[in-house]
Amino acid sequence: MEASDVASYVDAGATCVDELDGNLNRKVHVESQVPIDLMKTSLYPYNITYTCKNHAGISAIPSTRHVLVQDRTCPSCNMLAGPSTIEASFPFSDAGAICKDSINKPIGEVLTFNPVNVESTGTYFVTYRVRDSSKNWNDGVSENYWKQCKGGKVYQRRIVVVDTLRPVVALRYNGHILQVGSHSDVSSSDTPEENPIPFSAAPYGKLMAETVASDHWLAGAIIAGGSGLLVLAAAGWHSRAPSKEMPSI
Repeated sequence: MEASDVASYVDAGATCVDELDGNLNRKVHVESQVPIDLMKTSLYPYNITYTCKNHAGISAIPSTRHVLVQDRTCPSCNMLAGPSTIEASFPFSDAGAICKDSINKPIGEVLTFNPVNVESTGTYFVTYRVRDSSKNWNDGVSENYWKQCKGGKVYQRRIVVVDTLRPVVALRYNGHILQVGSHSDVSSSDTPEENPIPFSAAPYGKLMAETVASDHWLAGAIIAGGSGLLVLAAAGWHSRAPSKEMPSI
């Protein structure tokens, strides 16, 4: 019998026949050791013995049914709600999964294979694997003699790591921050109230820089005297600041 939390064991019974008395099914008596509980797997079979006597009181040879309750059904899992797309370089914590065996008994230990690398864009699959007390795995593998359980399923969460944010850019001249860009294509202001941009540089206020090498970049702006020429030098936040000297023409 397959273990179950909803089914109950119903015995098929036995028949008894006598050459003289004919059908004696009503004379069959059932002797069982203990009630059969389908919610509990058994290492040893339950024994159900049937006896019968004819009208002369002569007993038939007893017949015994052996009932073994086994769990041949794979455990199942329910993946908890979580994101399917995440932004690169941001922390990611997997939502996990809750698993149970065929009789709705929770399984505490869930093996999780999480290859997600938030520093590399691409598609990843988080895989969950679990084994119940009967040594059945969710993907159909069994460590018992039947080798394979019923209802096997692979549980995987698809995670796509994307990079959709632009780097933040700042413009500096003579030690002053002229402008700090936002993550959008256009900075919030071409002429900030503090450290206003000289007239000759104002037309270049909407310039932004983008790179795949770093999320945070600093742009140094050097304005050639009187020419209105704007020179941008991109460097990492921790790199050496651009020179403050004016170029000679």
